[in-house]
Amino acid sequence: MRLETGLSLRCLCAVVLMVFGRVATEESADTHLRMLSTPSNLNVLEGATVLLPCNVLNLDRNVRIWKHLPSRILFSGTVSVSRDAQIELVNGSSLRISALTPQYAGEYVCLISHHLALNVTHRIRVLVPPSIHPDPHSGKVIVRKGNPASFSCKASGVPKPVVTWSYEHGDSQSSQLPSGVRQVNGGTELQISSVDVHHAGTYRCSAENDVGEPASTAFNFTVLYAPDLTVKPEWVHGDEGATVEFACTSHSAPPSHVTWMKGDPKHNTSLHSGDRIRMRDKLTPPTTMESWLKLQRLRKEDLGTYACVAKNTVGLSYKMVEISGCEIVQTATRREAISEKQQPLMLRTSPVTQE
Repeated sequence: MRLETGLSLRCLCAVVLMVFGRVATEESADTHLRMLSTPSNLNVLEGATVLLPCNVLNLDRNVRIWKHLPSRILFSGTVSVSRDAQIELVNGSSLRISALTPQYAGEYVCLISHHLALNVTHRIRVLVPPSIHPDPHSGKVIVRKGNPASFSCKASGVPKPVVTWSYEHGDSQSSQLPSGVRQVNGGTELQISSVDVHHAGTYRCSAENDVGEPASTAFNFTVLYAPDLTVKPEWVHGDEGATVEFACTSHSAPPSHVTWMKGDPKHNTSLHSGDRIRMRDKLTPPTTMESWLKLQRLRKEDLGTYACVAKNTVGLSYKMVEISGCEIVQTATRREAISEKQQPLMLRTSPVTQE
């Protein structure tokens, strides 16, 4: 009886020793295999190089596996699976990625074979300076007065850039856009439902995201319209032998070609510089053309109407002026009393425009 009891106790002790020995061995193994690297969140400039550590204590026969989530395997041990020339293994453990581009952004995880729960994850955000993609690409917008127009400034970058607009006309610059100009599509596009002359100028688009330098581009906006004329003086009194001069100013886009005619412009009786007639022009870009007509040593046949005619690709306009051979008559009654020979010739002030 005592012998059986002794054997039973020895068997029980042996089992206990085996169990505790196995637990101790497993705990020792788990303690020795340890991930030393910690997760990281990295903001890295485009074009830079980054090093992702995966340091493991007592790796022994286990193998590191590098993945670019969700499923791209980069390395299994020291064997390159992706064969990406920009990704290499350093010291058999760390991952080095050079010349970063946005396609390399995301999560990289280092796993240990047979111990997949033992891992470290690094998150990369590739910062990209702003860039602008104008539409139209040339930056030139040419529209006839009264027509609709639109142009856009699409910006890219990481983080997403903020787009702002400014308006330049002549020597002035303002963040306030002209009336009738609307920003749509998150502020990246400008729309004008009916283009007018005051919309002409330079529109500058800027994009910023606090990475690198801001990007900007300019749109040169040209409004095409028919000539708008003014004449000075509206009429003149000229005695025989006197000298008279008229000035005609045309505002148009593109600039006008100006001619002077005697009588009705429909009869196409153009004047030409000669012994007694002098004409000169002056262009003030981008829209103003000035023309002067001078008649010297007036004769009786010079009296009458003259037309300043301005023409461009959009249309034609003219205004009439007159030379009178007598003093101004202030009232209609007195004008009717004057003989036909002495009747003053008055300016027709309403412009005629043909498009």
